Amino acid sequence: MLHPQREETMMKEQFKKILINLGKKIVKSLDISICLNASELLKYLRILRFFYLRFIEFF
Repeated sequence: MLHPQREETMMKEQFKKILINLGKKIVKSLDISICLNASELLKYLRILRFFYLRFIEFF
């Protein structure tokens, strides 16, 4: 059984990896579709902001 502090650290690391992967996917998607309209770009930015705010709350 893991100590609570070690388990929390592992969860934080997993969350960081998820956030980084999400950011990479968004950037890749933006690179692929060069002709994004404003609403599509706003959608991606809102998704990234949502996860960023959850990341901040987590710590």
